[in-house]
Amino acid sequence: MKLFFGCISLFVLVLFTFYYINLNLEKTIAINGLINLSQNEKNIIYSAKNVEDKDDIIEFSLKKDNEVFVISGNETISDEKDEKVVTININRPHKDVILILSSKDQTKWNIIPSDTTNIKLIVYNNQNTVVSKEVIYKYKKELKLDLNVENIEFVELLKYIGKISQKDNIDYFYGSEIIDSKIQIDNIDSNSKFSLNYLNSKEPKVNFTFNLISNNYDFIPFTLQGPMNNKNILTEIKNNVTSSPDKTKIYEIIKNGLKIINTATKKEVIKLMPILGRITKPKGIAYDNLSDMVYIANRNGEFYIFDALDESWKSIRKYIDDFSINSLSYDNLSNTFLSSNWKKNGIFVFDQKGNFNTEYNLDDKLLGFNYHYKKTSPLPQLYLVPHGDDIVIVLIDKFVQKIWLFNKLERKAILTYNYMD
Repeated sequence: MKLFFGCISLFVLVLFTFYYINLNLEKTIAINGLINLSQNEKNIIYSAKNVEDKDDIIEFSLKKDNEVFVISGNETISDEKDEKVVTININRPHKDVILILSSKDQTKWNIIPSDTTNIKLIVYNNQNTVVSKEVIYKYKKELKLDLNVENIEFVELLKYIGKISQKDNIDYFYGSEIIDSKIQIDNIDSNSKFSLNYLNSKEPKVNFTFNLISNNYDFIPFTLQGPMNNKNILTEIKNNVTSSPDKTKIYEIIKNGLKIINTATKKEVIKLMPILGRITKPKGIAYDNLSDMVYIANRNGEFYIFDALDESWKSIRKYIDDFSINSLSYDNLSNTFLSSNWKKNGIFVFDQKGNFNTEYNLDDKLLGFNYHYKKTSPLPQLYLVPHGDDIVIVLIDKFVQKIWLFNKLERKAILTYNYMD
């Protein structure tokens, strides 16, 4: 009898031990080849391959009212075991969750969902690892994330999330230079910047055309809503060029002078600066229609003046000392120049003698501009097109990325074109 009870006790102990060990085993399943198979009114059906067993084809469903959480950081602090571990507790009852994880450190993400939280998929960087005591599918993908949401990388992430989740937004964002060792997620965040719709352009009440010059010296017609021909959406646009009013000549800044291109024949003529001069740090060029002079401005406020009729250099003048120039345009109606100035976040207007006229503050007025600005990179050069009481502001980064319409009377700007729309 004692032997019988002893065997039963041993059997129970083995079962309990097996249960305990199984309860604490790492159960995530690495997958690749993620494919959207089908969808219905409520769910999306996916197929993927098990990384450990290529013959194992996995199918799983995701509710369309899923939630997407993004956690991003640069550095993870080592614990007492000298391991870089971040524990994420998620409590979203009866919700399907996609988790996006990114750390520049080699981080181990320990995922602990509540009993009623369904984490369906974790997407994470190659240098990271993911563990959990729950069966969760994990998918490696190289991600480029910043510590905030106002950047192009975040927009690209939203597009990727849209492909896998049928959503155009995320529901929670955590960004920190140093990642907390424990993160608790109980609620979602309501933030308009978490959605692709945040940067949607608006149709302007007025519209007109203007031309930009391509790398091939062609005139590309634009309206406030982008290129008139969709084939030019990604056409690269030249900086530091201008043209004569009749468009027969294009003037381009070179380091030691000016290049003049005949638009009909594409023939080029170089006009060098006198006495081995050179144009230092050029920031803009504009054609003065009234005087037929070409003005070139550099970052330090120096102006190089070229007579377009005689095709000869006239003078170099120091005009502006108290703000830096970041572009140059000419307003034929008011006979003034305009420049963007990102040290003061605005547009300023001045005459041919450098006399200050007006400044328009653009702080927080250009929706989406911060997405193109990083402290480690040069300030974006904005091309300005004056048009009566309005100023068209064009952000060019190889090609036209965004267009805003700024009204001088209302001192307001609206985003009228975003190539990512």
